[in-house]
Amino acid sequence: MGLHHATKRRLDVSAHALAVEIRGDGKGLDVLVNNAGVMTPPERMLTKDGHELQWGSNFLGPFVLTNLLLPTLLEGRAPRVTTMSSIAAQAASINFADLEWEKKYSSWRAYGQSKLADLLMGLHLARVSQERGWRLLSTIAHPGYTKTNLQSAGAALGSGRTTMMMRIMDLDVLPSMDAVQGAGPELMAATDPAARNGAFYGPKSRTGMTGEAAEVPVYRSAKGPTLAASVWALAAATTGVDLPRV
Repeated sequence: MGLHHATKRRLDVSAHALAVEIRGDGKGLDVLVNNAGVMTPPERMLTKDGHELQWGSNFLGPFVLTNLLLPTLLEGRAPRVTTMSSIAAQAASINFADLEWEKKYSSWRAYGQSKLADLLMGLHLARVSQERGWRLLSTIAHPGYTKTNLQSAGAALGSGRTTMMMRIMDLDVLPSMDAVQGAGPELMAATDPAARNGAFYGPKSRTGMTGEAAEVPVYRSAKGPTLAASVWALAAATTGVDLPRV
């Protein structure tokens, strides 16, 4: 099985190196969980290859890794890719005019965009899998409001200033879960035998911030008829990595 991998600049060397290591160990791969991320650094920062930090780390890196590992995954009997989105994607949009936030950086909007792109990536991969007759399941999850060091670590980058949203979160006025509870949707999406291709998993509650893990409706922000395919095509053109020829 071959990879459609352009030879222009390689986004995120670590993703490429990890893919080579996994493909070379001869052990196969059953599940890939895309859960890397950084949240709302107060100043615009860049990855080593020049992308806005959240766009590159939260979306483009997992996009590259997923595509590079698809041939290995497709050799399995019941492979699965689970991509972590966020409740922040619910009110987000894709800033096609300035994907890298060069003109006017907004830490929260940039974060929401990156997590909406993750949701769209998972939905598009599910559609491709169905159309091509793959056994692969592509599922998506979000952890509601799970308090981890993600909130504080991102806000501490750059100048050390925190965003207003981070200060509100620190007041503990919002309903939240600990890391064990918050892992529920991700585990359901990645391991539940009843999980469905293209399904979205999160806390089952009115706010979506807390609750038992369950399948939840896909956000309206992700429902444009060509939105997922457009974001996928943009990522492929940016990274030079696309779906395998299988």
